[in-house]
Amino acid sequence: MSLEVFSGTSIPRELTTAAMEFLWAKWKTLHATGDLTLQRLTEESDTVTRDDLAFLIPAGTDDFVFMYVGKNIQTGFRRDPTGPRLVQSGHPVAKAAGEVFRQVSDTMTPAFFRFPGRRVHNGLMWQGLVLPLQLDSMVMLACHL
Repeated sequence: MSLEVFSGTSIPRELTTAAMEFLWAKWKTLHATGDLTLQRLTEESDTVTRDDLAFLIPAGTDDFVFMYVGKNIQTGFRRDPTGPRLVQSGHPVAKAAGEVFRQVSDTMTPAFFRFPGRRVHNGLMWQGLVLPLQLDSMVMLACHL
């Protein structure tokens, strides 16, 4: 299964949700002013936005660990993936998503991706926005799905 990926300074507005556009605009503003933190990115966002967020941190050179997964994502995956590594998730796009996450982490440049659901919610188009956050000596990724 492959991902369609858009990286860089803009995301395809016709494909995004209002919550993704809000987070994208907030990330760009906070990044430009040097005030980008996890707290600043997520404060003043409504519960719905937080329920569609997942936070991941790098685990080794080619993997990531889910540190937090919002309840809407848990419902979509039909389980709580918090704790295990991405490659352990068994999801068909885990490897491709890991490549996108690594690129975002390495370049500190956001990305938007989408892919068709097959195993869970067959035919539904999943989409995600990946935003990098520098936390002291590591990068955390905020993903809105």
